[in-house]
Amino acid sequence: MVLREDFLWGGALGAHQWEGAWQAGGKGESVPDHLRGGGVDTARMVDPEFVEGAYYPSREGVGAYERFEEDISLFTEMGFNVLRLSIAWTRLFPTGEEDAPNEEGLAFYDHLFACMVEHGIQPLVTLSQYEMPWHLARAYNGWEDRRLVGLFGRFANACLDRWHGVVPMWLTFNELNASVMAEGIVDFFAISYYVSGIVSGTKDVEESAENLSFGGKNPYLESSDWGWQIDPDGLRIALGQIWDRYQLPVMVVENGLGAADEVSDDGAIHDPYRIDYLRRHVASMREAVLDGVELLGYTWWGPVDIISCSTGEMKKRYGFVYVDRDDEGNGDFHRVRKDSFYYFKRVIAANGEGLD
Repeated sequence: MVLREDFLWGGALGAHQWEGAWQAGGKGESVPDHLRGGGVDTARMVDPEFVEGAYYPSREGVGAYERFEEDISLFTEMGFNVLRLSIAWTRLFPTGEEDAPNEEGLAFYDHLFACMVEHGIQPLVTLSQYEMPWHLARAYNGWEDRRLVGLFGRFANACLDRWHGVVPMWLTFNELNASVMAEGIVDFFAISYYVSGIVSGTKDVEESAENLSFGGKNPYLESSDWGWQIDPDGLRIALGQIWDRYQLPVMVVENGLGAADEVSDDGAIHDPYRIDYLRRHVASMREAVLDGVELLGYTWWGPVDIISCSTGEMKKRYGFVYVDRDDEGNGDFHRVRKDSFYYFKRVIAANGEGLD
């Protein structure tokens, strides 16, 4: 067997894309609550004041605040033993400046973590994943002001004090630049991998469409519906480079394919493109392990369909589970297993063996 016996298989979610319930349980307004939906060619607008009739998709997310037990049950059915998620800062500190955390917010995560642990799924928590309290953004211009360091520290300490015995693994900031690693002690290196990029000496290279990519597009690679290039070999290379540089265990905490899924007449969702993407990237991870990389686990981004962070769309779907919601806010949030749900279940059961 190539992958370690205790390999961590699961998914990854962001609170503002999954939970919804933007005013429930004493939660305050966050920056995503002020973001309208957008599209592949339309940037998301930020409204300082809410506009009547405008649609703000993160307010309702995909209804997981009320439905998380259903989602955890689906993850258990697939065989997850880990789930990466984030904690909404404003569920604990509504403005970011309170002296003590909101007890209703603490109770929500108590119940969520207890449900996960009961089902054999260990939490991997990201403390900050694009969920700045709106008040801090307006009053201090966010991270421009050093006072936010102390306010974030208060939030982080509240989380660690409450759940240090429940959450075994913590990440500070989503997609943190590795250059800051020397300032602290880390137990493992977590990476998000979606695309590779190229560097060219000419100006006629098309720029990559991926959120945080600064390279150009490789004309020899295929792209997703949203222009993100698909390069499984790049994952093997990235894992090898990280291992060679830091000699730390590595975990892939984000990887996935956003696609425009269609519901068939019989209600099924056939997504062979997602299965192919998953198969090829797991195969690349296996090759990296054979190269000598110490790989801890893999969490697919968006195991249920969620609001896209970059575009605010529901049309851009990552999940193994379809969520009945569209870009205008229509739908009742009911969940449907896609073909890829059953494929990932088989991959997990075989610990990455027999991918075909």
